[in-house]
Amino acid sequence: MEVDKIASASEAAGAAARILGPHAGASNVMSDLLGRLRLIETLLRCATAPELRGNRVVNAARSACERLTHVREVVEGRLAKHLRTGDASTFICNAADRQAFAECSEAAHECSRELVASLVSGAGTGVATLRAAIARAADAPLAGGCGGAATCGAPSGPLVSDRVFRQALAGAIAPRQDEGGVGDEGSAAGAAAAAAASATVGSRDALAGVPRVAWSDIEWPDGAAPTEADPNRHLIARGGFGTVYRASLRGLGPVALKVLDMEGRIAPKRLQQVGSECRNQLRASAHPNVVSFVGLVKDDATGRVGLVSHLAEGGSLYDGMMEDPTDAWAKLSPRVKLRSLLGAVAAVAHMHAIGVIHGDVKPRNVLLAAPVEDGVEPLCLVCDFGLAKTIGTVRSSMRRSTLTSGLAAAGGTVGYMAPETSLRSEVVPASDVFCLALVIWAGLTGEDAFEGIADAATYAPDSHKTAMQSVVELLRSTNGTHAERAAGALQDVASRSKALRQAVADAGGIAPLVGLLSSDWGGAAEQAARALASMSAGSEALRQAVADAGGIAPLVGLLSSGWGGAAEQAARALASMSAGSEARSQAVADAGGIAPLVGLLSSGWGGTAEYAALVLANMSAGSEARSQAVADAGSIAPLVGLLSSDWGGAAAQAARALASMSAGSEALRQAVADAGGIVPLVGLLSSDWGGAAEQAAQALASMSAGSEALRQAVADAGGIAPLVGLLSSGWGGAAEQAALVLASMSAGSEALRQAVADAGGIAPLVGLLSSGWGGAAEQAALVLASMSAGSEALRQAVADAGGIVPLVDLLSSGWGGAAEQAARVLASMSAGSEARSQAVADAGGIVPLVDLLSSDWGGAAEQAARALASMSAGSEALRQAVADAGGIVPLVGLLSSGWGGAAEQAARVLASMSAGSEALRQAVADAGGIAPLVGLLSSGWGGAAEQAARALASMSAGSEALRQAVADAGGIAPLVGLLSSGWGGAAEQAARVLASMSAGSEAHRQAVADAGGIAPLVGLLSSGWGGAAEQAARVLASMSAGSEALRQAVADAGGIAPLVDLLSSGWGGAAEQAARVLASMSAGSEALRQAVADAGGIVPLVGLLSSGWGGAAEQAALVLANMSAGSEALRQAVADAGGIAPLVDLLSSGWGGAAEQAARALASMSAGSEALRQAVADAGGIVPLVGLLSSGWGGAAEQAARALASMSAGSEALSQAVADAGGIAPLVGLLSSGWGGAAEQAARVLASMSAGSEALRQAVADAGGIRPWWKRGWRWPRA
Repeated sequence: MEVDKIASASEAAGAAARILGPHAGASNVMSDLLGRLRLIETLLRCATAPELRGNRVVNAARSACERLTHVREVVEGRLAKHLRTGDASTFICNAADRQAFAECSEAAHECSRELVASLVSGAGTGVATLRAAIARAADAPLAGGCGGAATCGAPSGPLVSDRVFRQALAGAIAPRQDEGGVGDEGSAAGAAAAAAASATVGSRDALAGVPRVAWSDIEWPDGAAPTEADPNRHLIARGGFGTVYRASLRGLGPVALKVLDMEGRIAPKRLQQVGSECRNQLRASAHPNVVSFVGLVKDDATGRVGLVSHLAEGGSLYDGMMEDPTDAWAKLSPRVKLRSLLGAVAAVAHMHAIGVIHGDVKPRNVLLAAPVEDGVEPLCLVCDFGLAKTIGTVRSSMRRSTLTSGLAAAGGTVGYMAPETSLRSEVVPASDVFCLALVIWAGLTGEDAFEGIADAATYAPDSHKTAMQSVVELLRSTNGTHAERAAGALQDVASRSKALRQAVADAGGIAPLVGLLSSDWGGAAEQAARALASMSAGSEALRQAVADAGGIAPLVGLLSSGWGGAAEQAARALASMSAGSEARSQAVADAGGIAPLVGLLSSGWGGTAEYAALVLANMSAGSEARSQAVADAGSIAPLVGLLSSDWGGAAAQAARALASMSAGSEALRQAVADAGGIVPLVGLLSSDWGGAAEQAAQALASMSAGSEALRQAVADAGGIAPLVGLLSSGWGGAAEQAALVLASMSAGSEALRQAVADAGGIAPLVGLLSSGWGGAAEQAALVLASMSAGSEALRQAVADAGGIVPLVDLLSSGWGGAAEQAARVLASMSAGSEARSQAVADAGGIVPLVDLLSSDWGGAAEQAARALASMSAGSEALRQAVADAGGIVPLVGLLSSGWGGAAEQAARVLASMSAGSEALRQAVADAGGIAPLVGLLSSGWGGAAEQAARALASMSAGSEALRQAVADAGGIAPLVGLLSSGWGGAAEQAARVLASMSAGSEAHRQAVADAGGIAPLVGLLSSGWGGAAEQAARVLASMSAGSEALRQAVADAGGIAPLVDLLSSGWGGAAEQAARVLASMSAGSEALRQAVADAGGIVPLVGLLSSGWGGAAEQAALVLANMSAGSEALRQAVADAGGIAPLVDLLSSGWGGAAEQAARALASMSAGSEALRQAVADAGGIVPLVGLLSSGWGGAAEQAARALASMSAGSEALSQAVADAGGIAPLVGLLSSGWGGAAEQAARVLASMSAGSEALRQAVADAGGIRPWWKRGWRWPRA
């Protein structure tokens, strides 16, 4: 059948192309022949062969096939013979072969021309038969979705993906000057269309005759327009020249709005293109299979231009074929598919009839009026007239493009271009028909006819360097126009794909392009810079290749050439090159690029200023020296000026440049502020340009990091509210930078923290925690950490905003910085409230905090330990929960991690846990915690050493075994070392450990002394740290209580004087422990008692008696009692210091020990001197001494009786005073008390009283004193 012969011819063409492809001349004719045969095959497969017998077009095709087959047989025979005799690579296609293939190509070309002409225009032999055959084919059974061998089946063999064919599409062939076709300049329709087009192009108003629509009449489905942050809102499709959105037009209903990709002022040429597109679609809209055009719309506020058309609810044919999950199109019968697709054929035929060539027929530009339903024939609508041309204007534009041999000069879509379009940039009516054939093929089979070439990268001309090199050669032309067009063609090729950019480089294009930069042809230089910019954007290797070719210096030269377009493209190329390499950034600076780049900032050209700012930003980011050089060139003021321009891109890049400069130097940050940069940067935060807002926030972040004054300036400029607004903008980078600014501001001032809260910042900050953006979440947590650290109200506000749960979630996010900051917030929140600590635990926070302890992130581990420390400090239940979560082992591990802060916080947790429970203390020890805690004591980290000592102090307080374990781990020596470390807290805790250890064991006391502990303990007494002094005195007290030698050692170390000083320090605990030491020392040696007196100890000891601190008063009284017992002089000194009255007061203080020691002191004083006895009486001492007799405190009663005995022995008056004070009865009571010493002293008093007076003897008898007296065997005193 004829279709099989055509397929066979295609196979033959492919085989011959594989043979002849590498040889000059042959591949060109073969590629054209193969393309034409593919077209014929595609069309004929839509009809059955029998109805086509006798058709002149088919006969011509048969003739071409027969000739081709003959040529193939000859060539293959010659090749086989050559293979037997030599190397196949030396096979040369002779002139006869080339001529034969050329004739075949001509025949196929003529065949395809007549076939498509017949289909479209109705002219030509057998067209009715052809059309009828196609219609009948719709009812024929089609195997495999499209037919069998005779009908619509897929072609045999991998023809459509053949490598040579792909190369052919990217090749170059000289144009056919005699090309005709349907609707050319000779036709009436073409002539009319050409006249209309000429009139339009020449008119002043490029949009004449185009209906208009008011932007205010455009409505969006949910009331919200697409934004830069959410560009996919209401999106239907994106194309090469614009983006199509779903919208509504007031009074009409749903429409499709195609927003063109244009910013700012529209170039006249582009405006003409827009007008042509609108008019062409408007004229074609008369056909029912063309999408109806409504009008053109312009947003005066933004300059955006759009085209409004009726909305096709069914989407595109491509969507139905490839992306519809229901496969509704695929389920249609072949008959329904064909009839539907013939609607698109009719639409294109109508366009040609009115003189319009569509130029981009493809499945994406064929829409379905409604969603596909089973059994219902869809209505196909042709859309998108962006590449449409008017017949009559095509020829002249085609001639202008043929200089570049067709390389990328034509519009269209790869994979849906006719051979004359892709190879020679020709666009004729037959081109639309060729594409229609491919659309029909795709609609029936569900796949592209030319499978594998839809990606432009596969267009890469591996064996067509010759064609590319011919264009590269034109770059060296002495004709500026030729060079400019060649550079433009290469730029267009380079802009399509990475492979094509590499192809330009491989063809040697970079060096001549660089050479053009220095030419006197402004247009050529601009196109060369544009091409180099496109190439530099795609690959690091190509950027370096441009630099290696010496491109940087001439690009810099173009910046100040005065040619705006060339300068912009040069800046664009330099922006790409400087982004990837420190060396290239420096090369731009060395080439003198900074000054002209700064000059371009004020050029008035938005794109140029944007690229110049981008280069300066790249340069400033890499080097402090370059940042300064950029500033010295006077860039700051124009960069600040750009911030307020109407060019979003330029404003964004200016902000980025200022951010890079501000990051490096406080002076530059201040310079930006002095240039008035803060206010416009703050203004950009609220712009609709997400990139500009992000860069502005980054600049403000750099400035805020450096100075409290700059942070305040940002706040004064009203920056806090828009920064808070950015947090929930949906732009991840902008939100992160905004949070970074707020973090810097919150870290510096309580007022700024409150301002952030007042601006509603807490809720969006909490929202960012679970945004999924790691950097933004980290910065948000950092702000919340600063806020939580400063105020209880703010901590509660974070909790009330629901912050605890997402903070807990961040702990397990895998982002180290975010986890660290989250733990830091939780630590601050837990420190302030038992309720919040419990809330963190209830949110499941303990387990991930414990997990962080073992992470590789030191900061996160530290903050996790800090959070656990805060929680452990507040509740025994939470301490137990940490232990139950397995926290003790990793906490112990952190002690030896080498991270000082983490070790400190771990020790703090362990200290809290050890303070709460004997079981937890033992668990810490069992986990091996004592040794690393001891190790931290000498780590050099004050905080860690303090917390380690604190943990050891808690452990030492609980168990002799644990105290011994600390000693066995070598803890005494480093603890002694901490005493003189200069760290007050650490020294205090170390002394506290030593105090616990010294209290329990003589061996430990001696070990402390042997480790040289006495001298630093004595030193601490005068350190000014009350707690440390108290604990040091406590250690010395324990040591002094145990051994005369140790007491003497304390004295020899100069301990008495600072101990005396502590007595009047105002620190009750320290004073008590100092007095306790002095009491131990004064109990053992007259010399030490005298030393205390000589050090001025009596007066402060007397002062302590009235201090109100019971323990201190008791110890002071004990010292005074010891001193009074030893020397009349010391007793007198105590009295002279006013000691008697406060001693008397202590007797009735209610503190048993203090009262006892006071009575003992008074007893010693009373034993020595009548005057002192009288002084005690005069101070009112008798009554409280009598009161102590029946106090129930045996020691106090004994000492009171002893004092009364001394007083009664010397004076009848004093004896009588004791009796008058009611002393006889309690004295008699003491005789039977069972306290031997007390009974003895009571008997002494009674004996003295009875010896002096009958009345007193009778009073004793009356009080029942005789019986216990005689019972003890004492002889009753007589007068």
